[in-house]
Amino acid sequence: MIYEDYTLDEHGFYGHLVKPDHPKYTGVIVLSGGEKSLLPGKSVAKEFAKEGYTAMAVPIFGAKGLPDSADRMPLDPVLKAAQFLQAYAGIHKVVTYGMSMGSLFALLVGVHNPDIAGVISVSGTHVVFEGELDAKHNSSHSLITFEGEELSYVPVDLSRGVREAFEEAYQDEEAVMKAVVPVEQCHCPVLFLGSDADEEWPADHSAKVLKDRLEEAGYPYSYRNVIYADASHMMGMMPQDLRGKFFMKAAKLTFKSMKEHPQACQDAVLKSRKEILDFLTYVEEGSYDINRT
Repeated sequence: MIYEDYTLDEHGFYGHLVKPDHPKYTGVIVLSGGEKSLLPGKSVAKEFAKEGYTAMAVPIFGAKGLPDSADRMPLDPVLKAAQFLQAYAGIHKVVTYGMSMGSLFALLVGVHNPDIAGVISVSGTHVVFEGELDAKHNSSHSLITFEGEELSYVPVDLSRGVREAFEEAYQDEEAVMKAVVPVEQCHCPVLFLGSDADEEWPADHSAKVLKDRLEEAGYPYSYRNVIYADASHMMGMMPQDLRGKFFMKAAKLTFKSMKEHPQACQDAVLKSRKEILDFLTYVEEGSYDINRT
């Protein structure tokens, strides 16, 4: 494999590219959080590369030139990274892959770049929410900025506990209406993956809201919504080195479902991975019906 690093100062975005020896024509922008998150984007990019896809991991905070925390994170560098990968030698199509808060960036890149070939949202949310100074304190600013302006956001009281805080925040209909991601403005197939037992937020509710928006808009492209019962927030392209006993033991301390429903969580990881790879095959070759039951 070939590894290339990109910096904000030199390239206009921060990223880690992983290219397989025999790449396919589709590239993947990987958006899974900060530069030093529990689930490093570079490790996820390697998983895509193992399957033949050139992947660019793009941190959205915690790298030089980016915010230190998940607060007022700029969308602009992510859009530049997508444009860069679209122009990369041998790449004909680019799909965005977002996990957790990275799902917002994956969706928004699809909204603002009409040439994106597919969007994958894993354990995502349907609204831009308030930025975080740390795990228990809000910033009173938006999570995301675009062209120097803060996007509309839904206030979240993190002192109440993560999932409870988001469930309450999503009841603010006026704020949600202003901050919801206009997924219907994408121009490509979309895949939503989530769990009804997500510890961070009700990802199943968010996926349904976004799917309903596509249905109501008469969205002309394929879309698919898959919800796993009793599974954790952690699913998707999990790196092999993060599926070992040490990681699982540590994850169980944070993610309740992993402790209470280990088999369901393990099954969801494997099944969601297959859904993602099937989706990428669909984008590259058009070889299956994304709306299959």
